[in-house]
Amino acid sequence: MSTQKRRMSLKKEEQEKLLKVYEKALTELKSDTEKLIKNLSNTAESERFKQIVDIANASIQFYAEDLKNIMLSNYQAWRESKVSIAKQVEASLAGDNAVLEAKSLEKNFERKIEEMYKNMPGLIKVDDTTPNIDPEKMEQIKQEITNYVEKLNGAERKHRLSINKYAEENQLFIGIQGHVSATFTAAHEGFAARATQVKGLADELSNILKQAAADMEQANSDMKKKGVNSAKNLEQFPKPRFQ
Repeated sequence: MSTQKRRMSLKKEEQEKLLKVYEKALTELKSDTEKLIKNLSNTAESERFKQIVDIANASIQFYAEDLKNIMLSNYQAWRESKVSIAKQVEASLAGDNAVLEAKSLEKNFERKIEEMYKNMPGLIKVDDTTPNIDPEKMEQIKQEITNYVEKLNGAERKHRLSINKYAEENQLFIGIQGHVSATFTAAHEGFAARATQVKGLADELSNILKQAAADMEQANSDMKKKGVNSAKNLEQFPKPRFQ
């Protein structure tokens, strides 16, 4: 990002753009995760193999419980950090009314998270007394999860680049840069933590998940360092942690 442009704008059209960029990232994360859950659930229902059922339900629990809690926790930490939109506006000496407007805008980001979590899938119930135990199906599941991990990596990079571009014209976009990347990092870490609890999960699949989480955390860390150079006086978004 050019270090010579320091423009901030809270115009209504800019607020709408900030929310749209954030919503687009959430929509892609939601779509990719729900597609994975649907594929795993369909395989579990057709194969009736306990390990596949457990993986599908672990994915549902991660999505419906863990990820939401992490996202809301990250959101609260973001609002309290110096990189929040309100704190940036306050530091610019724009005045109390502008700060109140920025805080109102930030609340809309929380609403986007809540909207994302309407109509969550429930755990599946499958009779696993007559399973079809097929190694090829486990290989298929491994590929499904690998594809999901790769999609999250690609989506995070795409949205980060998009936000960087917007930030060249409006510095307030720096405020959501770390928040969006932290959301994708949380998805990796949370999914890896939940899925690798499944008893008997193949070591190779466990390693794929753990490495993906580590890679995303490193990418997020590199992004923050670049942000420090461009934002200079702004604290970067705190490191997300899976609880």
